[in-house]
Parts: sequence; C-alpha cells; structure tokens
Amino acid sequence: MCWDNELPVHKAYIAPFALADRLVTVREYLEFIDGGGYQNPLLWLANGWAEIQQNSWEAPLYWERTGKDWSVWTLHGLAPLNLDEPVAHVSFYEAEAFANWKSAAHGATELVRLPTEREWELIARQNKNSARGNFLEDRGFHPSPVVSKHGLRQLFGDLWEWTSSHYEPYPGYRPFDGKLMEYNGKFMDNQRVL
Repeated sequence: MCWDNELPVHKAYIAPFALADRLVTVREYLEFIDGGGYQNPLLWLANGWAEIQQNSWEAPLYWERTGKDWSVWTLHGLAPLNLDEPVAHVSFYEAEAFANWKSAAHGATELVRLPTEREWELIARQNKNSARGNFLEDRGFHPSPVVSKHGLRQLFGDLWEWTSSHYEPYPGYRPFDGKLMEYNGKFMDNQRVL
C-alpha cells in the first residue's frame, strides 16, 4: 500500500552517509537554546528566521519558561522537562537550525544535517525487524527516553522525524483518476517530508 505520489517504484542513488542511533534529546536541545540558537540568524533558513521574528519563537511548541526552568505541556498538564526524552514539537526550521548549530559545534570534522527522505527510508527498511518503537498498543502516549544502549533506537513510533527532502512525487508520478486525482498533487508545494 502506498500514496499516489509514491509510485512508480524506481531506483535511486544514495551516497554513503551515517545516521544517529537515537533521536535528539531535550538536554541537547536545551544546549542549543542556551547557546543562542534562537538568536543567531546564520543558523536559520530565511523563512525560519522570519518565523522567529514574526512569532517570537524561543523554544519548541508547548515549552513554557517558569522562572529559570522550562516546562512542557503534556496530556497530563504542565510538567518539568525530562532531559533524557527526545525533543518533540519542533518545526522543520528548528530541526534544520539545530543541525546547523551542531555541525558548527563540530567544526570542519563532521557535517551534521537532516537526512534525506531516501536515506531515512533506506535505514528504516534495513532495520524494520530490529528497531523497536513506542507504538499506540504500548500505551506510551509520550516520547520515551532511550532504554537500550545498543543498535538503532527510536526509529519507529516515538516521533515524526524531519528530513531535508521536499515533498515531491516519485519520478514518473501520474495522478490517480477520478476524485483522488488531486489527493496529493495540489499539496506538493513548499512542504518537507516527515
């Protein structure tokens, strides 16, 4: 089963790459905030920086500063941040700026960036039987800290993960006939792939 824009099956070249073995933690994201991440326009794409200026962003959605500390709105109300949980509710622009900040922190030794859709899909296909996730049937309605120390973790179930890819049709895409014709086609404009 697939969406109309995910046809036809095609070959794609993927250069060698590495993917982190877990999601970015709240602790790491706080370092970005404390390091001036929301004040440095050089880390942000122009549209992201415009969002910061227009909407006074200073942290992920649902975070609230209480004195010197941060809290987060959850299904159970306002709670202190769990520093070991993966950071949630970040926009594409925030994810991209964090990657740029992390890359700058490593200097020229390591490029940190968001994966492409093809890279993420390749890793997901290779690890579909070994990477356990936080799914609805587990009744874990909030992202969980990493439990295991081995292998690829948090690939499935915890959070949507941003990629650097634009939401575009596969090569050879043809819209479905009838009412489904405009199902995806008209939405492939200025969107990124989660």
